[in-house]
Amino acid sequence: MTAWIAEVEYQCKTCLELEERKRCDHFRKLFQAYEDLMEAYCLFKKLFQFPILFLALYTFFLSLMYVQIIIELRELKVSQFGMFHINEMTILTVVWLLKNVFYIVMFSTSCEKFYMSVTDARDTCYKMLKRFQKTAAVKNLCKNVLRSHRATFHKMTACSIFTVDADLAHGFASLEVEYIVVLLQFALTRFKLE
Repeated sequence: MTAWIAEVEYQCKTCLELEERKRCDHFRKLFQAYEDLMEAYCLFKKLFQFPILFLALYTFFLSLMYVQIIIELRELKVSQFGMFHINEMTILTVVWLLKNVFYIVMFSTSCEKFYMSVTDARDTCYKMLKRFQKTAAVKNLCKNVLRSHRATFHKMTACSIFTVDADLAHGFASLEVEYIVVLLQFALTRFKLE
């Protein structure tokens, strides 16, 4: 998308040197490139909505299960778990969970960067529309891009359950910590009663 924005800015600056027919062809190709980018994004949304939902649910429930297993092992005063000491097992569990959380954070960060570049493309069209009002080809390109953006661009959702953007990482981490704290509170009250 960044390359598309740079090309639009370059073509707008040099458009006055071209004859009207060539200018229209250039801007028609630029709009087709924008449409192709948005079509690829729609395909991306369809392909990855189920894997990101699965990864989020898998990480969430697995982390709760791992924490509960470690609590139970400590309650039973188990010092060895297979060939691992219980402290080593705890560290391995935390590292494994952080890896999955890292995947979610990276995916949502990448999506957010794309959303920002699409917003930059929209803002560039607003600027070009104001600057080149007398050039019909630029005006048509910008109006078509803005119309297409309003009609078709929506942030990715994981099966319409949650939106995949920068807030996903924060929301996921806070939800995870809340439930782990609840598990630890139950464990501490059980330890005090015994």
